[in-house]
Amino acid sequence: MQIIERSSEDRQARAIGYLKHNPSQLFDVATDSTLAPRLVPEVRKVEVLERSSGYKRFHGEADFSMVLPMFQYTMLSAYNDTRTGQAWTQVKGDLDKNEGSHAFFWDPQRKETLAVFTYDMALKGILSIVPEWVVIRIASRTLPDFLHNLDSIIDTVYAEDVPRAERVALEWKGLSGRLEGGQLASRVWQGPIAVASRASKAPAAATPDE
Repeated sequence: MQIIERSSEDRQARAIGYLKHNPSQLFDVATDSTLAPRLVPEVRKVEVLERSSGYKRFHGEADFSMVLPMFQYTMLSAYNDTRTGQAWTQVKGDLDKNEGSHAFFWDPQRKETLAVFTYDMALKGILSIVPEWVVIRIASRTLPDFLHNLDSIIDTVYAEDVPRAERVALEWKGLSGRLEGGQLASRVWQGPIAVASRASKAPAAATPDE
């Protein structure tokens, strides 16, 4: 877990860890809004407002701390072309900043996935009186928990939905050949990774590895 300080008023929480499941499985479950409360218990409700193959717009409610009231947000989440990552940003909501990314890099040596998650959160209005360390603590706690929960629930999700598991396995068969064949070098773990970029409000441009 790291806190990346861009300036005195701009910080980003970042979590990096190896997960046992492949990028196709992780992407499939991480982008499933119906599973959000199981991945992040503080999320109380998620409703998808618009969806396409490359992005989704959704509304949610969350309660992350006794210090903060429950807040609402409308988010735009965009997927990269290989379906191994997503980046999101708040387009409307109670927070001044609520954005981040998930990126999944295949490690052919370990046969595991290196996950890189980032999260930026800032308060506004009356909530801005909450100390910054509280905001950072909330963000830094959320990311490692999400990593653990994501890797933990996948087997259960697929046991409950065998056709879904078979579909994702087929997707991984095609993707893994491209990854290990050198066709998608930017999605294979080869060394230190730069901090993933922030999401853009334009769906076509919002990818974690740009």
